[in-house]
Amino acid sequence: MKNRVLIVAILLICLVSGSSFAVTGDLNTDDKVNFLDYAVLASGWLTTYDVNDLSDMADNWLYGCEAANVAPTIDPNSVPSPNAVTYEDCYFELVGSDSDNGPAEKLAYIITSLPSNGKLYDISEWAGEIVAAQLPYQIGNFSTSIVYRGTVATTDTFNYKLYDGNDYSDEATVSINISANSADSLCFDGSGYATIPDSNDTIDLIDGRGVAFFFRTTKEDCGVLSKRNSSGGYEVRIENGRLRVCLYDSSGPVGCYGSVIAPRTDTGRWYIGGFSYFAGNFCVIISGVEDGDTWTWQDDYDGSLQIPTGPYANTADLYVGKATGFDNFIGEFDRLRFYSGCYGGSFDLKLLFITSSETRTDPNSTSGMSGPIEPDVRFMFDEGTGTSLTDDRGGLSATATDTDWLDAYGNDPVPVNPLEEKYYFKKYKNPYDQVSADKVIGNRKRY
Repeated sequence: MKNRVLIVAILLICLVSGSSFAVTGDLNTDDKVNFLDYAVLASGWLTTYDVNDLSDMADNWLYGCEAANVAPTIDPNSVPSPNAVTYEDCYFELVGSDSDNGPAEKLAYIITSLPSNGKLYDISEWAGEIVAAQLPYQIGNFSTSIVYRGTVATTDTFNYKLYDGNDYSDEATVSINISANSADSLCFDGSGYATIPDSNDTIDLIDGRGVAFFFRTTKEDCGVLSKRNSSGGYEVRIENGRLRVCLYDSSGPVGCYGSVIAPRTDTGRWYIGGFSYFAGNFCVIISGVEDGDTWTWQDDYDGSLQIPTGPYANTADLYVGKATGFDNFIGEFDRLRFYSGCYGGSFDLKLLFITSSETRTDPNSTSGMSGPIEPDVRFMFDEGTGTSLTDDRGGLSATATDTDWLDAYGNDPVPVNPLEEKYYFKKYKNPYDQVSADKVIGNRKRY
């Protein structure tokens, strides 16, 4: 008992005066703080404090936490200045440091203001878009990763700061340079199409396959995609202004799917469409790409439609811009992607559309998130010239005929074949506002 009191007294004197030891926390006077000091501490206090108290005390002594906390810092010269492209996800890491960061401390990265022209996404366990009502927003899992997506070619900014559990750092500003997504859509004039040769089921409709693409047109009936022969397959077309996906097996047509109450897509605006298939389950989904647009889908992942299980794979080439029995596509087509691992219907597809990747803790599970899963095949249509198109994921190639290249951003008028129909567009000052089209055939307007 006397020894314990003596040790406590010595420690208190050292803490108050700081004159007995040259190094704070140096209990055995070897001019450094290490586990020998921990042993001295433990031998005298083990009978007084429980293990948790002793562990916390050891952290404090060995890492100098008994001193005043030092706030974390952000070096202004190290703050990232990423370069983004409109409509593309820009991934980057935030920076910061904490000079007295001990084993019990974790740095939290906190968004304090949002960009004016784009959006920020937290990809830790796919938390999703960060909105103003959530500010200040701490990135999940103490992650430093953030995703920016913008639709305007400009300079954008947002602020963040650090928190070490005791103090905040000063705020830092991230500046993002957003360039236009130039010459990255393929324009069809009604006579052309692109051909993607068949390759090892990578563009077939097999279990777990999801397909996504962007398009805009003023045609109310036209072909979009076709991959079918006598073995079966699939075709995508626009019927009465609405996206429809049709399946075929060896016996012939199985059915056409897509919500009949979905908004019309022949408005001259950009839309994103897609479909997925798994073990007789099928989903077709469609949405505009502007703020306020809603998702619509026909989702058979509850088995209600009882779609035959196929097979829907074949050795046929994939045609972009045409489908059997329909006029060829007129308008712009962009970002054709094929994913594996789609087992959860509309939920899976919506994640694909939002993030250009899907997130899931278990690739064989129908629920849960962490990610990402990248597309197996992705034609970005960013060549900007010529007739040879490349896939930047799976190494496939395509050939286009009677097509042209256009800038894909904004809702500018869709080029059309002047011999077929004439289109007039009411354009708004903001190119992302609704664009309306009046079709004129002869002297009669058709709506």
